[in-house]
Amino acid sequence: MSKEQHSPNFEQPITGVTWFKPEQCRDCVFRYKDYFRMGDKKIPCSEEDGWKKSSCEIFPYPQSKPPEVEHNTGECEYYEKEKQRKK
Repeated sequence: MSKEQHSPNFEQPITGVTWFKPEQCRDCVFRYKDYFRMGDKKIPCSEEDGWKKSSCEIFPYPQSKPPEVEHNTGECEYYEKEKQRKK
């Protein structure tokens, strides 16, 4: 038997865990703005990154947002657009 050497195929899409970015959460009033809770701990996060988290003020950790929200295939029933600040 001959041994074939495995070489990676960089043209194929990467499979496995993907990070979800629920776009509708970007301007939701319930997104995390400065920190999120993980049990009793407060983990700092920026306002720019808080909407990317799988949990929010409506779905606190260890719960997570519904799959259709995380995959951008459905709308969140709790979504409320944050009011724009006047300059």
